[in-house]
Amino acid sequence: MVTKKRKINSSGYSLLELIIALGIITIISAVVVANFRQAEKSNNLRQSSLELESNIRLVRSQALAGQLIDGVLPLGGYGLFFSFDQPTS
Repeated sequence: MVTKKRKINSSGYSLLELIIALGIITIISAVVVANFRQAEKSNNLRQSSLELESNIRLVRSQALAGQLIDGVLPLGGYGLFFSFDQPTS
């Protein structure tokens, strides 16, 4: 009795290799999403600080120029008023 061994065709990927690759992709995706959210928060903070700086410069230039608002010098002078409500834009 002669038995012949068949050669196994291994041109594809095994299930274990596919699961490991899927796990690696999932971990990388989670890291990217977390970094994106952190970058978005950082960008929002930077944008708000630039807007505040711009508003301070505007009020300063209006005060130095003695600019009238609605034809009247503001009672109490010029200033910035802060609101802690959610931004509208």
